[in-house]
Amino acid sequence: MHQVKWYQDGTLALRRSCAHGICGSDAMMINGKNRLACKVLVKDVLPKATVEPIRGLPVLKDLIVDMEPFFAGYRSVLPYLINDEGEPDRERLQTPEERHRFDDTTKCILCAACTTACPIFWGDEEYVGPAAIVNAHRFIYDS
Repeated sequence: MHQVKWYQDGTLALRRSCAHGICGSDAMMINGKNRLACKVLVKDVLPKATVEPIRGLPVLKDLIVDMEPFFAGYRSVLPYLINDEGEPDRERLQTPEERHRFDDTTKCILCAACTTACPIFWGDEEYVGPAAIVNAHRFIYDS
């Protein structure tokens, strides 16, 4: 994408930041699949590469979408630890089994790739999407 922006079309608008698959800002559809552009090698998508904005969110320009509907769904599930018991006297210990129950959910980088690949999200404005549900699970089961 840098090659295109720098040498072919300087007006191309796209999000990018860390270039290491950590920030999630460069999610886009590449050859029909939602991917992080920084994790895709051109040689792996040749001979023809088609790049589109992720679906289900309003396109602002070129490959940039309005992420607010995605983040609104995320915020709606209250994705943080809610402590109704007051401050503990000592550290709350967690067993490996308790941690394992939600371990994979901690890997979500909020790129919206899973949510915008979901056909239910495209047509139902009330559906918060997989990323929000995964993050809700994370904090429901965090001990």
